[in-house]
Amino acid sequence: MCSSRTKYFFFLLTWLLATSHSMAQQQVVLEEFRCYSAVGPMPGYLKDVALNQTLARQIQQILYQERGWQLTDSMRLPIFFPDINELKKEKSLVVKDRINPRLHLWIDLIEFVPAIFFGASEEYSNDTIIAKRSSSVIRISFYLLNNQNALVEKNELDLSLSQAESPAMGFLFNRLPDESPSNFVCTTARSFREAIAKSIQIIFDQKNNASLIELKVPPAFYYNNFIPQNAPQLFPIVKTELKNNSFRFITEKGVHLLRNGETQVEEVWVKGKRKEGFPSYLFDSLRLIRKQGETDFVCLQHVMRDVLNDRTYEARFFGISNQATVLEGEFPLVQKRVHYLLEKTDTVARFTIQQNPLLDEPEMIWLNRSYNGLDSATVFNFDPVPKIALLPTQIELRGNLLGQNFLIRIRGSQQNWKDIWLDDQLVMRLQGKGIPDKFMITRVVSDLRTQNLLLLLASSPVLDLL
Repeated sequence: MCSSRTKYFFFLLTWLLATSHSMAQQQVVLEEFRCYSAVGPMPGYLKDVALNQTLARQIQQILYQERGWQLTDSMRLPIFFPDINELKKEKSLVVKDRINPRLHLWIDLIEFVPAIFFGASEEYSNDTIIAKRSSSVIRISFYLLNNQNALVEKNELDLSLSQAESPAMGFLFNRLPDESPSNFVCTTARSFREAIAKSIQIIFDQKNNASLIELKVPPAFYYNNFIPQNAPQLFPIVKTELKNNSFRFITEKGVHLLRNGETQVEEVWVKGKRKEGFPSYLFDSLRLIRKQGETDFVCLQHVMRDVLNDRTYEARFFGISNQATVLEGEFPLVQKRVHYLLEKTDTVARFTIQQNPLLDEPEMIWLNRSYNGLDSATVFNFDPVPKIALLPTQIELRGNLLGQNFLIRIRGSQQNWKDIWLDDQLVMRLQGKGIPDKFMITRVVSDLRTQNLLLLLASSPVLDLL
């Protein structure tokens, strides 16, 4: 009996101590979470109700772990998106409830262009490694007041976000030429939330002395309708190593090293004596399109090397040369089947080139949607009204290579997306202007020589001149 009573009083005492500790826990009112960006719409991620609520719960946990505080409302963030004029005004910190002994918290989140931030910094500069890697800088600051409207604490932390390598392919959320830098988005919605939560944890850690931290985040891509979801699982994505005019990559068939030489220009007159070293059919074809008295032609040529297989080719493209084009520094390519590739004296490919062909193409990019480049579940709509950019073909190469019909379509106004077809089947998709940064193998080309010739041709420096 005595033993049971002792246990009861011990339990009651423990409960009272726990209750008194809970009752004495400092309560904090998050008055405002203010967000502004001079870079792009990334803070707009916080307009999403689910993301907003998740970050609110994370902040509640952080304040409890770091300070033993409890938010009065951990179900939502009181988000405010000021414009630039509101941001310039002196910050208003007014505690309205002066009766309850609570703390009152204001948090600011301001995104800067890295070059401007580091260029104006007295402590850092654009020459530092962290500045060179930075894709976005976010300054997080807080102001803490008591119920008597007195400032208790304030602090700030600068967060530099650098983009990590991604297994995905696509258009980064700032790389379309028609979009200004103000449309830049550094990372995905989830990664943005986690970066902000990590920064808030650091800024409220009383042992922390850092004023600037760097976090690597996965990049955000524009959502599109032409790259399959979970592409790395469906098709191999090959990363290339670039050096000068060469690119090295590894596939299941081994290591490859391809190189395109510099373009050289040679005159090819069609009047008078035929120039040696060119086939007779070329002159017959060029004469048919020559405008009497004003048009002649040039050959834009370069060497192509499949280095490890010790194969050398010569690419020959033919452009129109007259007074107008020379004055403009341009040589529009002849849009007939006169262009070809040589291996020694053998013609291994003949093809036509057409600029801005009229094609019915469904490929498009949503300029108001970001995602991680892999999973449609990560898509975020910044604006419910669709904003679509088509990805039209700028240049089309069509012809025959080593006995097989091929087609290369170079897309986008910066020509940074290329589709390669062989015998009416899509075999490769390339990312990057000129030499590809990555390429996706959608169908294995059994002949290695053909595969590498297609990659070299699609990466020709002549195409960059158009």
